[in-house]
Order: sequence, then C-alpha cells, then structure tokens
Amino acid sequence: MTNLLEVKNISKYYRAKNGWLKQRRICALQPLSFSIQRGETIAIMGETGSGKSTIARLIAGAETPSSGEIYLNGELLNPHDYQTRCREIRMIFQDSLSSLNSQLTIGRQLLEPLKFNSGCTHAEQLERVYVILQKVGLLPDHFHFYPHMLSSGQQQRVCIARAIILEPQIIVADEAFASLDPSIRAQIINLILDLQEDMGISFIFASHSPEIVKHVADKILIMHRGKMIEFDSTQALLTNPKEQISKNLLQSEQLNKALKHTTTQE
Repeated sequence: MTNLLEVKNISKYYRAKNGWLKQRRICALQPLSFSIQRGETIAIMGETGSGKSTIARLIAGAETPSSGEIYLNGELLNPHDYQTRCREIRMIFQDSLSSLNSQLTIGRQLLEPLKFNSGCTHAEQLERVYVILQKVGLLPDHFHFYPHMLSSGQQQRVCIARAIILEPQIIVADEAFASLDPSIRAQIINLILDLQEDMGISFIFASHSPEIVKHVADKILIMHRGKMIEFDSTQALLTNPKEQISKNLLQSEQLNKALKHTTTQE
C-alpha cells in the first residue's frame, strides 16, 4: 500500500548573525522520516522549541526544507508547488482570529479558495460554502458575519471550514486548539473526528496536550531539541514509552493537575 504522505530525511537549518558580519548555522530540525496513511491521525509532541511546529510548516509548505523530500500519494511534492499544496494539504493555525481577514466577511473568505482552485460557477461556489458552513456547525447567516462578530469557538469552526472547503487529503493543525476553553475544545475536537470519519481526511497535530493527543491520535511522534526521539502507535507509547522525555510529555497534564490538587489541600 502506498503511503498517503511520506517524509524522507527532511531537515531545517537557519542562518543567524553572530557578531559583526559573521553567521552561524542553527539546526531547527535534524533529518527525520515518517509516513501517514489515509484517514490516520499523527500527533507531534514536544516542548517549546522542539521542532514540532517546524515540521508542521514544512509539510504545509509554509517553509522549505533544507534537505529531504516529501511525497504525496507516491509522487514527489515540489516545495514550490503551492497550487497542489493549497488543494491537498490545508492548515489550521493556533490563533483563529488573527488567521482570518478582519476586513472580509466569512462568506468571502470561504469563497476565495474556490475561486482560485476550482472550476465551479459562482452559484456552485456559493452552494458549496453554505454546505460547508452547515457541516462545521455554523448557520447560513454567518456567511455575512465578520470575524470579530463571532465567538472564539465559532472563529475556529470558520478556520476548519476554510481548511476543508477544497476537500484536501491532509490537514495540518499547529496547536490549533490550545487557547480554547475546555468545553469548546471538546466540541471542536469531536467536530474534527466527525469530519475525518465523513471525509477520510488525515490529520497532523502539533500539540503539547497529552489529553488531546490521547483522544485523537493513531500515532505519536516525540520531538526534543529538533530531533525525533520516538515514533510509534499511541497505544504503544502510552503503555511502554522508551524515553523519559516521552513519559514526561504524555503524563505532564495529569501530573500538573495532581500537583495543583496537592497544593490546594495544603
């Protein structure tokens, strides 16, 4: 079976000035490889600066790898083939409000991808937008709303609508749900799971939350200082993580709750 997405030895280095006219090479991501199947969800976990967001941006095409290759359905994905990436790999960002255009209505923002990436008539585009609004739990009237008129949960639903409107094969989410209230976050995650079952989309989550990861991920990739530490099924890493870093990441939220409860009792 051909992997939906195959990442082969991608790396990322930056050049930074170090004193007068001197530059040094900074490694943000050491070469790593992994693959994802259709309808599968991979979570990328790691502390701040571990490289998880770099992986997300490289896959989505927001950045170009320093080395390595990415294959989609067995075909080499050119780093500068933005049209293919726009159709097949969509991204959901952490801050939903800032990722939306405050000057455009929700309807216009959802129509734009269709205008540039589909051969549909305007009437067909409008129909598609209304269908997608309903699919993510919004109303037809929201077509005419501006982003600031929506709640944070509704804004995130718009971002999800924008991500799925071209029926992509992969959605990359970079800490997309971290800032939401727990009740709203649960609703959005359930929406994502429903959409995945309905549309067969594969998801790649960059997250630091073990609770989210345990709930949605089929596999987990653990990052530390730009290096892949472990990559295995969620069940395997939950029951038998090989590295202490993995144990800390997968238990951190529970430990924090326990420590907070202990402190309160004292």
